[in-house]
Amino acid sequence: ATLAAFSVLFLRAQTQPAPPSFEVASIKPNRSAERNATWNFDSHGRFSGTNVPLQFLITTAYMLKDSQLTGLPGWADSEKYDIQAKTEGTLDEDRAFAKLRTLLSDRFRMQFHWVTNRQTVYALLIARGGVKLQPSKEGSCVVAGANEPRVLPGQKPPDYCQTYFSRGGELDGHKIAISQLLAALGNQLDYPLIDKTGLKGTYDVHLTWNPDEAVNDGADNIAGASIFTSLQEQLGLRLQSTKGPVKVLVVDHIEKPSEN
Repeated sequence: ATLAAFSVLFLRAQTQPAPPSFEVASIKPNRSAERNATWNFDSHGRFSGTNVPLQFLITTAYMLKDSQLTGLPGWADSEKYDIQAKTEGTLDEDRAFAKLRTLLSDRFRMQFHWVTNRQTVYALLIARGGVKLQPSKEGSCVVAGANEPRVLPGQKPPDYCQTYFSRGGELDGHKIAISQLLAALGNQLDYPLIDKTGLKGTYDVHLTWNPDEAVNDGADNIAGASIFTSLQEQLGLRLQSTKGPVKVLVVDHIEKPSEN
């Protein structure tokens, strides 16, 4: 019986899929005094980052706010990295973040556990008057890797499905789920965002707001913040400050990566 049980465990271990990872990854410390950081995933399997803080890598990979990460050693505050990574095939957001998590595990030897705390959160709700989100339309975007049009120098690249772009008070998403909309909006907020809309399906999203307006007034009320007003007027959604359970990642062990 013991041998049979061992055989079953061995077979399970053999068939357990390997975590998604980049085929090639270069990580080098950035010793410059620059404050700005840049990073980018593209649909062709490439990730590039310049002067990227370690804390940002972790919060990005696990889609966390800074308040949801604890346990980092003192040196992690000042360490920044230049990263070039490549994988085969196309790279959507979910696969990209999964590969980044593997990179943290393999190259930074990161070990962690989760705890749940009760914190301030924003709940995404349907506004009075009903939702104004537009269901995604056939042909509104291009599937990466499938009959992509050739892009000539100076031309705008196509709008890829299941992707979003957010910068400077503008958000564009093509055939995105509510979970992706939450991820995009969450980048603009101080607190974690939870979905209370109950909406399914995919949507083509265009949202603009004034990025110079304060996101919140430092209290629980959110009046006067233009992104909140824009959400209600343009998408028929609203944000409500509340308390809720929030998962917090606690780092148990992490190392500086070897250069290559």
